[in-house]
Amino acid sequence: GKTTQYSLTGDTTRINTEQKNQFSRGERHGFNGFYEWKIDSNTSLRLISDAGLKNQEVFSTYHTETWNMTPADGPKTINDRNLSGKTNSQFINSDLLLRRKFAKKGRTVSLDIKENYKDSKGEGHLNSTTTTPGVAVPASIDQEKTDNSNTLAFSSKATYTEPLSKVAFMEFDYGLTANNSASQNFSYDKAPAGGDYSVLKDSFSSNYKYNILSNQGG
Repeated sequence: GKTTQYSLTGDTTRINTEQKNQFSRGERHGFNGFYEWKIDSNTSLRLISDAGLKNQEVFSTYHTETWNMTPADGPKTINDRNLSGKTNSQFINSDLLLRRKFAKKGRTVSLDIKENYKDSKGEGHLNSTTTTPGVAVPASIDQEKTDNSNTLAFSSKATYTEPLSKVAFMEFDYGLTANNSASQNFSYDKAPAGGDYSVLKDSFSSNYKYNILSNQGG
């Protein structure tokens, strides 16, 4: 547990105490690989890749009490909430590098291509009850939540070096990056008359898509 003191305007001091219990479990499976091919005496190809799966479950309980210590001890606002969640995710990352040296010392060209993929799907539940002084009926939240996100990104960079002298070189490079990702976080209240969790709460939900294309030269 922890206790936090806040100094507010008007000589008011607020105290917040919180106790938390959490249990989590999960498993992860993954592999990685490395491959290098020397095509000829001046050209080489290298591939590095890793991938994996991850499953995780988390259960948390919180008990929070808040009250004003000054100017006078006031009644406490009490909140109890339980959260549970399960997440399944997978990822694949790869890096391909092609390099070539020319007969002239210091003259080289290379191409580096990277790929990043991640997909995550989660679901959870939030149950919260808040007792406020002067309010007869406690405020409660009972929601199911879904969290889905995915990312697919590619980046490439071409580099050319040209010797100007024994100690000086000029380098030209160009890079292109494409990043496509999405994130959906939805919260659902229970339907009236004891129905399922099908009432979407816009104020607790979000839905984003990103499509980003970047160019860089030097």
